[in-house]
Formats: sequence, structure tokens, C-alpha cells
Amino acid sequence: MQLLTRPILKYLFITSISIIISSCSLGPNVITPQQRSERIHKDFHAMFSRQEAIKGSLNIYQAMARAIKYNLDIRVKSMEEAFSLVGVKYARATMLPSIVGTAGYTTRDNSFSVLSPTNPGVISTTEDRTQREANLQFSWNVLDFGISYVESKQKADLYLISQERKRKIIQQVIRDTRYAYWRAWAAQQLLGEVKPFRNEIRLAIRQSEKASDEKLISPAQAAYYRAELWQTYGEMSTLEAQLIKAKPELMAMINARPNSKVTLKQPLLSNSPLPKGFPKRTTELQTMALHDRPELREEDYRYRISLNEINKAWGKMFPNISINSGLNYDSNSFLVNNTWSDFGAQLAWDILRIYTKYQGVKVAKAESDVAVLRRMALSMAIITQVKIAELRYNQAVTDLKIARNLKENRYQYFYHVNNEQKANLTDELTMINAKARWYLAKLIYYLAYAEWRNAGGQLLDSVGYDPLYSITSLNVSVNTLSRQIKRSL
Repeated sequence: MQLLTRPILKYLFITSISIIISSCSLGPNVITPQQRSERIHKDFHAMFSRQEAIKGSLNIYQAMARAIKYNLDIRVKSMEEAFSLVGVKYARATMLPSIVGTAGYTTRDNSFSVLSPTNPGVISTTEDRTQREANLQFSWNVLDFGISYVESKQKADLYLISQERKRKIIQQVIRDTRYAYWRAWAAQQLLGEVKPFRNEIRLAIRQSEKASDEKLISPAQAAYYRAELWQTYGEMSTLEAQLIKAKPELMAMINARPNSKVTLKQPLLSNSPLPKGFPKRTTELQTMALHDRPELREEDYRYRISLNEINKAWGKMFPNISINSGLNYDSNSFLVNNTWSDFGAQLAWDILRIYTKYQGVKVAKAESDVAVLRRMALSMAIITQVKIAELRYNQAVTDLKIARNLKENRYQYFYHVNNEQKANLTDELTMINAKARWYLAKLIYYLAYAEWRNAGGQLLDSVGYDPLYSITSLNVSVNTLSRQIKRSL
């Protein structure tokens, strides 16, 4: 026996020393540049893999479809939704009773023996040296079942909340994609014309300076034309800066590579960015928002969770009842019965903690009252948002009308000045200035059109309009999804 224990003690000693040495060697492990490069390559590949290639030009509904399918924010919300669904299944699984099966094998160097009570000088053996045991035990806790049932309903509501949050993200992505698309389309239409013309403006400014130095025109008149041209030049640069960043923003929304060369398709300019039959009265819009906004739907589920929290707090005040039963087997040959079954029930009640648990009920009721007040405050904020969105849309309609009239009249002025141009420098500067103001008016018009579209999207978003209300699955091609979105809108 001693020969057997010595190797075991030696092995335990060596293992203990190894664990101590390895624990002392633990320390900060800095990520190397090579590891970071591998991470960048892996993430960059994962960001744009498993996506349909962009073929040909891209229309606005295809852009929305790609944004919904491939946008990373929506992917995150989809993962959260899937995680919440797993939580629902786990909560339901905790309601099941416990059934535990065990099996064992034991042996000893000698049998278990005792002195016989009737014959003190005789030793009686009560166990075999080798035994096999097995049992199957069933246990069910009534209180735990009730608590798990309530928690499963709460988990189900959390899953529904994750769906509403995903719906909110989709609405925001559709709104932002629409705005980015229209600005990117305006940039595609105008920037190719504006950049060369800015060179004409700089050339005209130099010519006016030269003409002023040569006394061909008065210094006051030359300074006036230069001031007009510089003002137009500055305004065009400001508006151009807004358009330049629209294309990268659109590429980010549809999760395309930043330097992708994508041509935007000429859209049909509709009379309204709002769906057919969309309500026009403020009260109808506000009622629609109170019914459909994802935030309020989330608060409805949170209120239901708070009510179930009250039920759970009440349930914890009841006594705990446990029911146990099992089937047993023991191979010991000295037993009269090698198999048997058992059954038992137990009642436990912590009387001293009833007061504490009652305070938990009061806390749950207070949280429920707070949930009601929070929902009412959110409802008031949403009503205000709808009104502001409506006013903004009406203002955008007015701004678009003004911008359209300005563009048309600037073009008419340029057209007449260009036809009446004479061979002197003064008329040439007048023509350049008229052309510059016309280009500026075109920039203003296209940006006003994009703002009008965006204001319509903001109004849809404020009432909780679901762009995917008729779509059941996103696991379809981009073209199929784009046609479904077009029908929904």
C-alpha cells in the first residue's frame, strides 16, 4: 500500500509546483501588430462577404433593399432578436421538472462486517465487496414552476421588444438611405457641371481685375462683379460640400465598399414622397403614431413585464412545496429487495421573511406605476414630434416651390442675357454672373428636393410607418425585396 501511495504523492507534488510556477508567469499579453493586421483583414472580409454584387445602376428601392439586408446596425439587432428568442426557450425549459439518473460502481479491499447482536462472538457481513448502484429521481418544485412560468412570459415580452427595436432601426435606415440617395443623386447630376464652371468663375474674376487695371470698365463696376462672383462661388462651395459627402454616406448605409463606383439610376420624380392614402389631418397622424410607434409598443410590453413582476413577487410569498419520487437499484446481495421506489413531499415556508417579500411586492407595484408615467411622457413627446415633422414637411414643400421658381427664373434670365450678349467685356461678365446664379439655383433646387424627400421620410418615421408591413422575410434577393419595398411605399 505504501508503494502505491508514493508515486501518487510525487505526482501531486509535481503538479502543484507546475501550477504555482505557471500562475506566477501570468501577466499582460499585448496584442501584436501582426494580430491586429489579421483582425483587420478578417473583419474587412466579413463586412462585405456574402453580399450580392451591385450590377448596373442602382435605384432607390434597390438601395433600401441592400440597406435592410446588409446594414451592420440591422445585423446587430437581428442577433439581439435571436438572442432574445433563445432566452424565451431557456425560460420555458426551466419550467420542466428535474429528472436525474445516476449510476455507480464501488469496491473495497474487504467487506463491511459487524458483530452479530445475538452472537457477540460471530462476525456478520452486511455488504458485498463490489457493488453496483443506480437510481432515477424525479423532483418538482411547485413554487419554482410558478416563478419560471411568469419569467417565461417576461422573456417572451423581451423578445417582442427586440422585434420592435429592430423595426425602429429599419425605419431609421430606410429614412437615412432615402435622404442619402437623393443627395447622392443630386451630386451625380450636378457636380460634374459645377466643378468646371467654378474655373470659369475664377477666370472671369481675373478678367475683371485686368479690365479694371486697363481702365476698360470702372473700378466700382469691376469690384461689384467680383463681389457677386465671389459670393456665388462661396455659396456653391458650401452646397457642393454637402453633396460630396452624400455618396460615401450612401455606400455606408448599403454596406458597400467605400470606394465602390456605383451609378445611381434616374428616379421618377413623384408629386409626393408619402404613400397613397396617407392621412393629412394632424389628429389622424398623431393617433397613427400612438398606435404604431415602436417605442410605445416597447413600453406596452415593458408595462406587461412590470405586471408580471408583481405576480412573481406575490408568488414568492407562498410556501414552497416540493414533490420527489424515484426508482432505485442496489446490487448488494445481502439486501432483501434490490430494487425499490420512494415518494415524498415537503413543505417549506420562511415565515420571518414574509415582510421582506411583501416589500418586494410594493417595489414591483411602484415600478409598474413608473412604467405608466414613462409611457404617458413618451406619448406626449411623440405627439409633439408628429406636429413638428408635419410643420417641417409643409415648410419643405414651400421651400421646394420657391427653389423651383428660382431655378426657372434664373435660367430664363441667363437665357436672355446669353442671347443678347454683345462683344464687350461688360456683357460677358454679366453673362458669367447670370450663368453662375443659375448653377447656384440648380444646386439649391436639388438640395431642396432632397430635403423635401427627407421631410416626408421624417413624417413617416414620426408616425411609425412600417416600410416592411407587407414583407414576411428578408431572405430573398435584393431585386425581389426592392419590388416588395416599392409596393409597401
